[in-house]
This record gives sequence, structure tokens and C-alpha cells, in this order.
Amino acid sequence: MKAMGRWVTVCVLALLGGAVWAQAPGEPPGVGQVPSPRLWVEAEHRLLQWLANDPRAAEDLMLTADQVQKLKACHLELRKATIELKAKMELAAVNQAELLNKDPVDEEALMKAVEETGRLRTEIAKVSMRALLTVQRTLNADQRAKMRTLARHRLEAWRETRRQRGGSPDAPRAGPPPGPPPPPPQPGPPVPAE
Repeated sequence: MKAMGRWVTVCVLALLGGAVWAQAPGEPPGVGQVPSPRLWVEAEHRLLQWLANDPRAAEDLMLTADQVQKLKACHLELRKATIELKAKMELAAVNQAELLNKDPVDEEALMKAVEETGRLRTEIAKVSMRALLTVQRTLNADQRAKMRTLARHRLEAWRETRRQRGGSPDAPRAGPPPGPPPPPPQPGPPVPAE
């Protein structure tokens, strides 16, 4: 029975952890799919990091010092909130697995734990949207249009780099592309059997 309980715990942690954290950044999800909260926060994090810390972005968008400062502050707040919420989500996944592993399962406590996970996901989405609203309020209409164009070019360049390395732009990151295949074996005299 204990082995079964351990197996259930492993499966629940894998499912919950995978659902929360496994979606790799990159391509937006397909039609009809909702991006994971992790993907939202990571996208905003990268956007703010680029806008606040890349002098070329500031120059291309003609950002003022005040705008850069606001974006840096927003980026810092997003990072802090992300760290806190990630930790809470991991704890919630562990809590759910622990509750599911009990015999008998306390359904009421498990449902409350699920509600808590849902509340955390909502908070992650709100943090993400607040960051986007800050960017939208900080940049004027021309800067936002230019930012979209620059971001699109950066994404296309990233995809091209991924293709050149031999991987799909949608594939998870891997090591360097494999070298050329080994040459086929050369025909030679048969080897005597022993």
C-alpha cells in the first residue's frame, strides 16, 4: 500500500509541477490554447528586461530617462513577485500531493488546496497584466508601435538562429547541433566467425 501511495505522490507532483512549470518559453500557444501563467510572466520579464536594460532599445524607442527608470522599477517588482509566486505554487503542488496521498483522502481539504492553486494562478495573471499595463502607460503610441516591430524582428532573429543550430524554434533548448553523420562502413573482406 505504501508503494502505491508513493507512486500516486510521484504522479501528482509530476502532473501538477508539469502543468505549472513545464511549458517552455518561445512560440505562443496554438489556436484555442491558453498560455501558462509561467509563459506570461516570462514574456513580460524578458520584455521589461530588454526595454529597461538594453541601451539600443532605449535609443531605438527614444525612451526618456524617466521612462527607463519606470520600466526598471516595474521589472524589479515583476521579478520579486515572480519569485514569491513560484515558491507558493511549488508549495501548493506539494500540499496537493500530500493530501491526495492520505488514506482516506480528505476531499474537502484537497478542494481547498485546489482553490488556493487557482487563486495563485489568478495572481500570476494579474502580475503579468500589471506589468503590461505599466509598459503601455509608460510608452507613447509611437513607441509601442516601434516596440512591437522591434520585438517581432528579435523573435524572427531568434527563430532563425534556432533553425541554423539545427533545432526547431519550438523545440526545447538542447546542446549544439550534432555533427555530420559518420561515414557508412566500407566493404571489406568478411570476418571469419569464431
